[in-house]
Amino acid sequence: MIAWVKDVLRHIGGTHHLYRYENEWKTALWMGNSPKMIFTHYRGLGSQAMSKEFYRIPTKLRLPTKEELLAAGVPLGATDSELKKLGARVDRHTTFGMKRAAFEKARRAFLVAHPEGSNPERKGCSRDAMWTKRRTLLTELPKATTERIHLIWTNKVEDLARTHGVARSTMGLVLQDFRLPPHLYPPKGYWQRRAAGENIPLPDEVQKVFPDGLPPCSAKVGRQIRLKRPAVAMFFRLLWEMKSEEIARKLGWSKSSVERHIRRLGLRDFRPDPLYWLQPAETRQPPERIKRLLALNSEQLEIELTKGTPGQGGCQGCEAGAERA
Repeated sequence: MIAWVKDVLRHIGGTHHLYRYENEWKTALWMGNSPKMIFTHYRGLGSQAMSKEFYRIPTKLRLPTKEELLAAGVPLGATDSELKKLGARVDRHTTFGMKRAAFEKARRAFLVAHPEGSNPERKGCSRDAMWTKRRTLLTELPKATTERIHLIWTNKVEDLARTHGVARSTMGLVLQDFRLPPHLYPPKGYWQRRAAGENIPLPDEVQKVFPDGLPPCSAKVGRQIRLKRPAVAMFFRLLWEMKSEEIARKLGWSKSSVERHIRRLGLRDFRPDPLYWLQPAETRQPPERIKRLLALNSEQLEIELTKGTPGQGGCQGCEAGAERA
């Protein structure tokens, strides 16, 4: 047995393409490589006679017609359970590792659900495989131009990707496959401007889709606003109200940022002991010196806690400030 080489079909196709057209630039564009890569690694590995025989193979292949699929027992508009009875793996997006019989059944089932999958593939760097998520997803999205305009002007790419279970980059390529004119896609900064309440000028085609204007933008845009430097008094109270993980989640920080902020404010000696959080909530009692500080109002607490904070002057440490309080 000969070991299966990774990307062997791609290498075979590139070799025969080079000998068929005798142009490494054209082959590089077709494969998505550089001409130097094609000339260095694919030259001298075949012959024009072999390439002629290779390109004669597709002329003998034929996709089944709709009548042949029905005659083979594939029902029209088959459900998932019916396809599983036929042995077709409907939850697969590739055919790697499938046996020939399983592949034929799955291909027939796919063509029943998506007849456009039998269309000839586009050649070049932008060609799509029949079983890729990108092409399958393109068949599920709206076909009408007005519906596509409404989709991309009212939904963020991240939300569409999350809804359909694909990566954001894949959804971005699918939206590019709509082949709409560039001015019909939302401009850069569109969602930030909508979130800020700006009046965005719309192209005429988009204006026809939204005669009453764009709907209100309710989606969160960009990073959530985070409190970068909370007041010392507020941060001190947070230390005794919740754990470090909960503080980080509340402020949108990492746990290491919380620890660094504790050191910067000089609150290491005033943070709860780890055993404090192991006690039941109803029995937790902070030390007396902490109780005295918590009893102060925010302004007084701010003064006492910042006296020993590095970079803000005052006494040598917060311990002395706590004793005075």
